Amino acid sequence: MANEKKKERVEVLEYALCGRGYSGRGVRMRELPADERNEILSEVALALGKDASMIAYQLACVTACVQRMIVQVTEAKGLADAAAVHTATWIDVTAFELQSGPQSYKKLFNAKDDALLAQIYRTGHEVGHGDAELVMGKAIPVVLGE
Repeated sequence: MANEKKKERVEVLEYALCGRGYSGRGVRMRELPADERNEILSEVALALGKDASMIAYQLACVTACVQRMIVQVTEAKGLADAAAVHTATWIDVTAFELQSGPQSYKKLFNAKDDALLAQIYRTGHEVGHGDAELVMGKAIPVVLGE
């Protein structure tokens, strides 16, 4: 198959959204590079305009970043556990597809899923107070030059 397009290698983490209140769907997510994350935040600001509230901006940023992180979801939902998720049939999705249509984010994930996916984004991409203290506490003084 000379015309067959080779898939780009992407490292992802696989999450099983199983348990009480979750959809029972699997999701595979990639980490966002800093430049892509910053681009998303700027795009959201431009799209919302200057009259948007800070809460609306923050929610839209998290949603846009989560949607950009998701690369695959399980075809089925209602899966019982991580083992069932891992062996399920997976479908590729894009951020564009997650915005509307049959594979839209709101059709694939429920409110509890959304809260967890947002927390996964925040944990991996935002700096908390404890993070800053940990890094700053390990800083060492260095004198440069003479």
